[in-house]
Order: sequence, then C-alpha cells, then structure tokens
Amino acid sequence: MRCLVIKLGTSTVTAEGGEPSPLLSAYAGLCAKLKALGWSPVIVTSGAVGAGRAPLGLSGKKLTLIEKQAAAAVGQGRLMETYRRHFDGVGLTVAQILLSRADISERGRCNNARHALEFLLRAHVVPLVNENDTVATEELKFGDNDLLSALVANLIGAERLIIMTDTGGLYTADPRVDPSAALVAEVAQVTPDLLATAGESRSGVGTGGMASKLMAARIASEGGVRVTIAHGQQPERILELLNGEAVGTTVLPALSRRDSRKSWIAYGVVPSGKVIVDAGAADAMVREGRSLLPVGILQVEGEFDAGEVVRICQLDGTEMGRGLVALDAEDLRRVIGCPTPEVRRRLGAETSIEAIHRDDLTLTIVATS
Repeated sequence: MRCLVIKLGTSTVTAEGGEPSPLLSAYAGLCAKLKALGWSPVIVTSGAVGAGRAPLGLSGKKLTLIEKQAAAAVGQGRLMETYRRHFDGVGLTVAQILLSRADISERGRCNNARHALEFLLRAHVVPLVNENDTVATEELKFGDNDLLSALVANLIGAERLIIMTDTGGLYTADPRVDPSAALVAEVAQVTPDLLATAGESRSGVGTGGMASKLMAARIASEGGVRVTIAHGQQPERILELLNGEAVGTTVLPALSRRDSRKSWIAYGVVPSGKVIVDAGAADAMVREGRSLLPVGILQVEGEFDAGEVVRICQLDGTEMGRGLVALDAEDLRRVIGCPTPEVRRRLGAETSIEAIHRDDLTLTIVATS
C-alpha cells in the first residue's frame, strides 16, 4: 500500500461558529481521486472541541479541561456525521479511530492501533483519526494533532504526510504581518534553530503553530516520511503536489532513518524520569554507539520501573536522547557512578550491567565530526 496521511487542523475543519466546514466535501472528493490513483489515505482530523462549543453554549471563551472534554464528547459525533455524509457521497466508507497518548505509550496498545489501521486500509476504508479528547488529561495529551499525525505516519509506514494549515507553509517571516515574507519551498533538516524561530498558532481556534508543525515534520521525516506543509483551504493542490509540482513547504526524509521502535521510544512515550550523564558517557553514546552504563550517570530524577522510558540529559540540562531503562530508579540510584564490578557487587551478578542498552537507546544529538 502507498499510504498518505493528511492532517486537517481546526481552522480547516470548522466553519464560523464551530460547525463542521463545507470544505470537508472537497476533501472527500480528493480522497476518492487519491484512491483511484493508488493511494491509501488516512485523515488525522481536529475539530471535535470546536464543533461542540456552540451546542454547549461555550463559544468565545477559554475552556477548562472538563469543558473541553464535554465539548469533544458533543462535537465528535457531529464531526463524524459530517465526514460520513460527504464520504458516502463519493462512495467511500470512513472509520473513526480515537487515540489517547496512553494508546501510543503502551507498546501493545500501539501495535493494536497499527493493526487496526492497516486492516481498514486493506479494506479500502478511510480512517479518520483524532485524539480522544473526552478522556485525555492535560498531562497526557499529544498537545495537538500535528504530533499525532507524525506518529500515525510513522506507525503505518506512510510515504507522505501532508499537514494542512492556515498559512500554507513555512515563511521567512509571518506573511500576515510582513508583506515581504517569502515561502521556504524545501527544508532538508528541521534544526533546533529553525524550531526556535517558528511561531505559535495565530488562528485563535487551533492549539499548534508553525513550530508544532515543524516538530511533527521532524519526527515523521526521521521515520523516512516526506512531509509537506500546505494551505488547508486548497485541498486540490495535494494532487498537484503528488504530481511533482512545488506546493507549500516540503521537509525531506532524513538521511538516516529511525526505525519504528526507536521512533516510539523517542516520541511516542511520555518519559517517567530523567538521568543526567557526564561528558564521557555522552561522548561514548554519540560517537561510539555505546550503551549507557551506571558509571557515567551523575544524577537520577523521578521514580520509574525497569522498562520505562526516561530522558537522557547532559549536565547543562540539554536533552540528548531517551531510552528504556534496565534498572528501576531505586536500584539505579544505588549504583550511580559505579564501575561494572561494583554494580554487580551491589545489585547481584544477574543484574544488567547497562543502565540503558544501546538497542533501547535513541539519540536526538548526533556526532558532528
């Protein structure tokens, strides 16, 4: 299957007043054309909270968590009914997939989600994926559907991710306030400097801005996905893009692809704690591909069990990667800075000598020379 993920933000999905936008009819027609061309489209859609505001009398105000959850519960059904009506009209069946961060964080549930999506695509159904906002908490939310779209693209091995937004791409400045702003047609790599210069959402209805979209592009590109940020009001341009024309901003797939398991470790899981490492350990992991040993750990923060994901940080606080720890927090604290013989003496001969094995380690900092 040639899979393609299209992410539609709230400003694209909802019309004035929060009702589902008539533009969804154009996206239904687009998906029918994509299917005819041999693509298997998946839509990651926002808009449930927006669609539920008006029926609950919540328009024009900042919502509390419980109000967001209630609005999502009302709005998701209205949103899905609109999608179903438009897609029925072009002979396509849609399926609702609601995911929470917990569904992605737990490896078994993550695999179940992938299997469900793959089955639906083989059955020629168009999955409509959204965060399960009715049960999501602020601490365990994806934050926005940009991240969700990248995780879904990597999960199913998509060729393309197209993030539809209200600006149509990355510009050298905000085009709504600077008429001299120029569109950046292609990005080879999403760097920390580029993320720092990108802005937050200005639409007033969505949660993500350009920085969010670029971070999603970085995550997907590391999984080998070609990502394009384009204008949500111009669905027909997706066909032009797939025909090789320049549309919006395209982020190229990373030269070194991160496999699906390491992508899950890096981005799919909310870390349970943090380990701070010394310069020698950092260098060994980055330049030599070594495991993280207790001797290179300076500090352990948080409480976690063996097998959970933790952040790996340098002494200045810079996160350099994440990994699955082989020891729980209590045992790891007992062997901070200890060489291997001392680790075995304190914890037993059968204990793992690595804090994080290199096969369970994924880095966000790479060697530069």
